[in-house]
Amino acid sequence: MRYNKLIFSAQDSAKAEAITQRAFIQINAIEKTIHSGDLITRCGNDFTSESLRLLNLHDKTYSHCGIASIENDSVFVYHALGGEFNPDQKIRRDAFGLFCEPYNNRGIGLFRFQLPEAIITKVMAVVKQNYLAGIMFDMKFDLQTDDRM
Repeated sequence: MRYNKLIFSAQDSAKAEAITQRAFIQINAIEKTIHSGDLITRCGNDFTSESLRLLNLHDKTYSHCGIASIENDSVFVYHALGGEFNPDQKIRRDAFGLFCEPYNNRGIGLFRFQLPEAIITKVMAVVKQNYLAGIMFDMKFDLQTDDRM
């Protein structure tokens, strides 16, 4: 069997770096518009993310989501994640920039529900309570139980 040699040029590297830098600029711009309770989605560039995207019957754009929280002057994303990226499988609280970084993600989305502030406050209280309780990711995706997320 014959294979074509894979060659990267300086121009290829410069183009990839320019794309990454534009992504960081866009991530920083989006971060300034986030409110607590917003749904943050992303599309990872790994096999698991690609597989999970394909499970959606309607929109295969994103593979993962979390809930944004403004804490002091920083934006965090609470999310449930399993596998090698989260060995203890507990709910994570990541800085927005880490959650969205472009080296392992192809894109992000921001969704805001038109809910009363009192409801958003209650949702955020439950999110933080689950995080502090160390609720784990449900690798079996068992919808009949509520001890894992």
